[in-house]
Amino acid sequence: MQAISNTVQAAIDGEVSALEALSKLREWQKQIDAGIKAIEEAAFMEAATYGAKTFSAFGKTFTLTDGRAMYDFKHIPEWSSLSSQMKAIEEKAKIAAKHHEKGMMAISDDGEVIPPAKVTYSKPSISIK
Repeated sequence: MQAISNTVQAAIDGEVSALEALSKLREWQKQIDAGIKAIEEAAFMEAATYGAKTFSAFGKTFTLTDGRAMYDFKHIPEWSSLSSQMKAIEEKAKIAAKHHEKGMMAISDDGEVIPPAKVTYSKPSISIK
């Protein structure tokens, strides 16, 4: 933990390159994620021995939660058909949004104005390889 704090502070203070610090932190993050993945199943098994969903150990409170339900509708013909229709509408709206950015309107083959999609952007990122 101290190495992380030191690296962050050194970048903030301009003692090391922020890009170098970011690279180092992301590498540590990968190693930590791999470590968590490697021991997670054993941790669940150990947690089960406490016999409660919430318990205290090692000065921390742990809570076990069940996995969330996930539903798949792709096998339902009606859903698949409507989903395809929605995708077609979305594609037209994306094109209309690109036209709108250029100050133009998108018109369908039958002369109707295609309403543009609302466009928002996620925050920028830096890729490190």
